[in-house]
Amino acid sequence: MNRRSLPFLAVAILLLPGCRTQYRPSGLRGGYEDQRIGDTQFFVSVRGNGLTHESTLIGYFHRRAGDLCKSIGYASYTFDASTRARTTQASSTTYTADTTISGSSARTTIEEHPGVNVTKYSVSGYVSCNTPLQRLDNQSPPATTTSSLTFQEAQAASLKLEPGLTKDDVVKILGTPTNTELRAMAEATATPWQALVWNFVWNDGAGNRTLSIIFGEHEGWHVKSWTWF
Repeated sequence: MNRRSLPFLAVAILLLPGCRTQYRPSGLRGGYEDQRIGDTQFFVSVRGNGLTHESTLIGYFHRRAGDLCKSIGYASYTFDASTRARTTQASSTTYTADTTISGSSARTTIEEHPGVNVTKYSVSGYVSCNTPLQRLDNQSPPATTTSSLTFQEAQAASLKLEPGLTKDDVVKILGTPTNTELRAMAEATATPWQALVWNFVWNDGAGNRTLSIIFGEHEGWHVKSWTWF
């Protein structure tokens, strides 16, 4: 009995551990790019490879925004960002042919292996730096949140946040915010919009830590994004 098989294309590189996009300047596996477009404004974009989750890139976007603003002397920022997903075919459809020969007869079985699709995410948007570092140094004693959670509990609870949650959903997760404000977003663009901002402030012993949650209005206020600083 003889058996012959056609080779099957494996996309092994996609399965290697530790290959997700890292927080670093843009390269073959993705990363961040930024451009200064004003005295305190930047445009930031972050690309990921097929192993990098959307939430990871959102975190990179905010980390880069914070780094840029600190580099010019600012402690916080507002932003208007969006996420895009692009699905590509990482490998073509392949076929495996198994031929079994027994005596004078032969039987061939052909099996189809669909191509592998990979979704790559990207996050981009405008960042406006505010609250100079000097002003924070001159502020009065640390603010405390009305939430019953400790700072460590709040860090864990914030992992439950996701786009689309309502204000009531956020209160169930984190409690009542320290302060709220209405803020104009993307004023320098053709599509400005009004945001509701909830700030939760804790003191971790080394200084204030703030979780800022941005709500967009569409048939009610819903979470659009959030960041720690």
